[in-house]
Amino acid sequence: MRILLSEKYPEIKPTGESVGGRDTYILLKNVIVIIISDSNNCTYTINIPKGFVFDGASVPFGLWNIFPPLDSDYLIAALLHDFLYQSEYFDRKICDEVFYTALLTMKITHCKAYLMYLAVRLGGWQTWSTHNRSQVMRVRNLAGIYMDERPLILL
Repeated sequence: MRILLSEKYPEIKPTGESVGGRDTYILLKNVIVIIISDSNNCTYTINIPKGFVFDGASVPFGLWNIFPPLDSDYLIAALLHDFLYQSEYFDRKICDEVFYTALLTMKITHCKAYLMYLAVRLGGWQTWSTHNRSQVMRVRNLAGIYMDERPLILL
């Protein structure tokens, strides 16, 4: 899998709200991500829309000194991962693999990228399991996606 990013750092501003003790941020400008799948020779253009709300990297508070939630080195990867999760674009495993590849694309070291990947593999099920159809469709509709299959695309 290969990933092409339209920019390194998204334009965001705080929403003034928090979810689960984490501040949330709103995307001020669309972000385009192109995912090239080697497994099925398909290219997916992901448009993360202006107005999408996310919490940066979902890192436990005790680790913020090592992995700050808004670190510019990997914020775009965290944004992409949050969008893929919230929209259930792919199944959870693929979303996590895309996150790992995006981290490597952002030049995060293999060791740090793998630790972050393991964290989402081990803890991501908690977030994924809380989704309901209306939450998923709200995010999809914001992005102009009106199909309700869950996940949207199987790789």
